[in-house]
Amino acid sequence: MKIIAFGSCLSRFVANHYIKIFGGKLVSCVYHNRSDAFVKRFITEEWSAIDIEKIFKNLEQDISLVDEDNKAINILNNQTVEKLGKHRLSKGTNVLTALNEDIDLIIVDNYMDLSARLAFHKSEDENGIFINLGNLKGKFVNSYYSDDYMTPQSAVQHMSTIIKYFQIHAKNAQVVFINFPYNTYSDKNRVERAKEYEQLSIDAFDCHVIKALNVHQSYQTKDKQHFKPPQYAAYAGIINNLVSDNNVF
Repeated sequence: MKIIAFGSCLSRFVANHYIKIFGGKLVSCVYHNRSDAFVKRFITEEWSAIDIEKIFKNLEQDISLVDEDNKAINILNNQTVEKLGKHRLSKGTNVLTALNEDIDLIIVDNYMDLSARLAFHKSEDENGIFINLGNLKGKFVNSYYSDDYMTPQSAVQHMSTIIKYFQIHAKNAQVVFINFPYNTYSDKNRVERAKEYEQLSIDAFDCHVIKALNVHQSYQTKDKQHFKPPQYAAYAGIINNLVSDNNVF
């Protein structure tokens, strides 16, 4: 079984546990791409490719940011066609190429749609990139501004485009969408956006949709977006039931 993960640590760790329990291979893994940016950059091509060399040059003002192991560099690389789908995979395949292989399962989550704000250059005709401006310093960060969080309506619309794109290119794959849990968050605005996204996703996505599970306190960690292994194993079991029996959870 060949598997693609798209979204965040949730889809990646669920895929890892699925493989441990039921077998398979993770061939491509996409991180750090908000759904609207992915659609506009890689599907409709309304946005140009990220000029990674130019951005790296601008980052050289702070010598600590040019280290290839730096998180900011890795995040930017994950939004380029060269690195797309190769996040922490020694032999990962570009997701656009992997879709043309015999893919069996695609696991998707909406963490980026709920959590990410894109950065846009203040003076240049440049498309949005995902980078945490709060972690950077100097002229680079002063040259950019952040947009707002996506509305649930816009996010679901763009994610629906991605899911349909996956289904067109990977005709034999079953797609499972996981609504990211929100009970670990205290931000009321985020919780409301997550709930609205969840309701819209049920009707909008023509695939298996898993509602946001309540993460029991014993499976929570110090990071509200990360969970203990049994939580991911539980998702893996749910997915196995869905793809095996073609039921709706």
